[in-house]
Amino acid sequence: MEFKDILRQLRKARGLTQTELGKALGVSVSAISSYETGTRFPDFETQEAMADYFNISIDTLRGNEPFDIKVATANDKAKILIEITKDIPDDTFRRLLSYAEYLRKYEMDKDGDD
Repeated sequence: MEFKDILRQLRKARGLTQTELGKALGVSVSAISSYETGTRFPDFETQEAMADYFNISIDTLRGNEPFDIKVATANDKAKILIEITKDIPDDTFRRLLSYAEYLRKYEMDKDGDD
């Protein structure tokens, strides 16, 4: 997979517009658009910022290492959970974990009914 495709998948997986990603990275929307169409390639500093932003390596971003959008989005989900649960009491965390396990089982059972 090429850089342009990886960038687009990462942006869409996060539910970002090109404008929002550009603002987050400090580049213009036209730059993001050009990166995603393959008409331009970002400089090293921008690639570094992208890799940090999406929590992947530069080699993965460039397509030099295997890329799996499921793994990338799982990292995002984990970071969100860590952030929202870091200050809750242990008993509340245990209830949240129990509910998450219930939801996971429910989804797995639902998928098996097809």
